[in-house]
Amino acid sequence: MYSSAYPIKKSFLFYIFLLVVNCVSAQEQSFYHSEKQIDTCNCNDSSILIKQGLRYKDIRWERDLQIPAKGRLVEESHYLTTQDAFPDSGFPKNITDSIESHLERSFLLYKKFDTSAVFEDVYKNSYNRVWTPAENGECGQGSIGKTQLNLLKPEYEMWMITMMWRDGSRPKPGTKFILSANNRSVVVIAGFETGPASEEFLGGVTCEVHRWLKTNSFSEIEIIFPVNQNLQPGPVFCGSSN
Repeated sequence: MYSSAYPIKKSFLFYIFLLVVNCVSAQEQSFYHSEKQIDTCNCNDSSILIKQGLRYKDIRWERDLQIPAKGRLVEESHYLTTQDAFPDSGFPKNITDSIESHLERSFLLYKKFDTSAVFEDVYKNSYNRVWTPAENGECGQGSIGKTQLNLLKPEYEMWMITMMWRDGSRPKPGTKFILSANNRSVVVIAGFETGPASEEFLGGVTCEVHRWLKTNSFSEIEIIFPVNQNLQPGPVFCGSSN
């Protein structure tokens, strides 16, 4: 049945569509912004269940994590990207091999969001200046093998989240989540790494994520799963409340 409300509803839906498209388009045209130019996007979220757990030697735990959730995210080291070249095996020989060029590249990308950033402050700790250690693999390697070298761009690696996925529950590489704390939010990507082993943490993130959120490994951070999976990784202002 035709309703007089139909044109209004149609116009409203078209308006929402334009908001989403404009938000994504703006980010695609200019991925990096100064802190005052971060895009405002619709951060409506969906509830999902993540199966976490680990059974390794004396470490045994399992849980079903209902997202949205709040908890701690331990700080992770760095992962190889499409721009980190190692001719022999494709991976560094040790945790510091050519890490400086990786950090310099990441810092320049990060500074476009946070113009006040200083290299020595962003990477002030020794564990901020190393590749993630080889754990049944290679230094700087996540949990998807050499596929990482073709998928993980520098502008994605710095906004990563890891979790101890259980029973084949690891999402497709590039799956987006949004983290929020201290009135700041950032879009992060998952699916490249599995961990940490400790049940104390809901997952792990890079030092750039903690720097932007003004948090650390012991801060409470909100995790949501955005309906709009086209959001680009990086800082964002959420234009709608959850």
